[in-house]
Amino acid sequence: MLTSVRETGAISSASKPVVTTRKAASDEQTTKGMLPVMRAQDNMPALPL
Repeated sequence: MLTSVRETGAISSASKPVVTTRKAASDEQTTKGMLPVMRAQDNMPALPL
């Protein structure tokens, strides 16, 4: 059980920054003015997970 939980945590934490970076990059291209708002929304749900 511990191994599977550790692997899941490692995978999620490793893939999360990549997804956030991609989101921020796409948001920057589409709407630069709303980027701070999007970043706040992305960071808030990322903390508990």
